[in-house]
Amino acid sequence: NNAQSVTIASLGAISQTGIITADSLATASQTGTTLTANNMVAKYSGANSGTGNIAFNSANGGGLRLVELILQNQALGGAVQNAAAAGDINITSTGGGNLSLDAAVVSSHAVNLNSAGGIVQTAAITSPTLSTTSVSGTELTQDNLVGTFTGNNSVAGNVNFKSASASGLVVAGVSNTAAAAGNVSITSAGPLTISGNASSAHNLSLASTGAIAATANLTALGLSSTSAGGAAFTGANQVKTINTLNNT
Repeated sequence: NNAQSVTIASLGAISQTGIITADSLATASQTGTTLTANNMVAKYSGANSGTGNIAFNSANGGGLRLVELILQNQALGGAVQNAAAAGDINITSTGGGNLSLDAAVVSSHAVNLNSAGGIVQTAAITSPTLSTTSVSGTELTQDNLVGTFTGNNSVAGNVNFKSASASGLVVAGVSNTAAAAGNVSITSAGPLTISGNASSAHNLSLASTGAIAATANLTALGLSSTSAGGAAFTGANQVKTINTLNNT
């Protein structure tokens, strides 16, 4: 299908055998959406309700924007929403441009974002679990409501992530091997727990309005932390320089 704008709605599931080519695609399903071919789509929005996941892939060379979902001329207040009890959201952009979150992404289970470029946002993510993979940086510094974060970046750019959840944030693993920049910065509006290894080719910065507990290994040229309830780094850490350790 080749069009400026495409809308697909189903009382069941949505799947594909061909490729969708469109400037904008909107989907609505009740038992899952699986559109993982090399679709050529610049802007995507989708909703799912009863059961199943939302999985979408775009190979568009200019990247992929997640935009506000509009169905029957009614704005539904977010870009991608999955209300299914065990419903994941899996978004992949393989074209090399940025994966840009221009409207909210909401999942009751897990969100997985994968980009052959960078990952950026102007709207927040709400999900118990978030996993990201990028090539040229991840900048997710809106007031995200995320319980567990895992992130990986390579080649270029930083990994900057913020959760505004007062119940705290668990980092299950984060890595940035980028030779250019290569910093990792994690900010939590509650306690911060590093349960998986955290590594940076340059500097690792951790900030929490509560305590910081890092039981996994930290690897970085420099380490900085800011906490309000103490900070404990008990892993087999490999840090060349302690930049600042502030506790109030």
